Amino acid sequence: MRIGGALLLPGAVGFDNVSVACYPSGSGNDFVKVFGSKNDFLNINDLINGKVTKVDVIKVNEKYALNICNFGFDGAVVDKMLLFKNKPFVSGKGAYYLAVLYSILSKMNYQCEIKIDGEHFYQGNFLLCALANGICYGGGFYCAPKAIVNDGMIDVVLVKKVRRLKFVSLMGVYRKGKHLEDKRLVNIVKYAQGKTIEVTSPKDLVYTLDGETGKTQKLCISIIEKGINFVIPQKLVKE
Repeated sequence: MRIGGALLLPGAVGFDNVSVACYPSGSGNDFVKVFGSKNDFLNINDLINGKVTKVDVIKVNEKYALNICNFGFDGAVVDKMLLFKNKPFVSGKGAYYLAVLYSILSKMNYQCEIKIDGEHFYQGNFLLCALANGICYGGGFYCAPKAIVNDGMIDVVLVKKVRRLKFVSLMGVYRKGKHLEDKRLVNIVKYAQGKTIEVTSPKDLVYTLDGETGKTQKLCISIIEKGINFVIPQKLVKE
């Protein structure tokens, strides 16, 4: 089952008698990496006999995301990835890497203003921004390594505008989730946590909610603490 906020979550958020399980048949399967590997979720019996745990949900305008809302370069990548996925002989991860390459060769400059819990966080040009409940996206880019799915907080990771060659040289660091501790990125990466985020832009931003794309000039994001029951496979349940 694919985790998609716009498609799945509205019927489950806030209902104690509803639980959500994930059978990772998609191309990313990133949210489950909080708990284990994709293979840990492939046994139906383990899911049926699994443990229900409450996790947070991100509300974005009137939609929901379980894993991540991102925009800027990341939004453009997902937008292009959906096109490449329909090409013959292109796998899910292959489509993502093709979209990354295409986006690197295209425009890499976006503008926004971000407020966290009503306080100024950033204004100006930027490359990408992730508002995270989970720890990774894009098939294993660990954008928010400090995120915890039931702490009632949204992790905000913003990368300022950088030159293409600089971005390419640091991509491996970002993928491994080392960007928050790399001294080379102190003046490039901004990190914070909050419960409410407001994003405004003079132009439409392409954004994604767990892979579902949209366009807007304003995003109002909040955290719904322990808003959904999520099933952890039996093999991952610690007695």
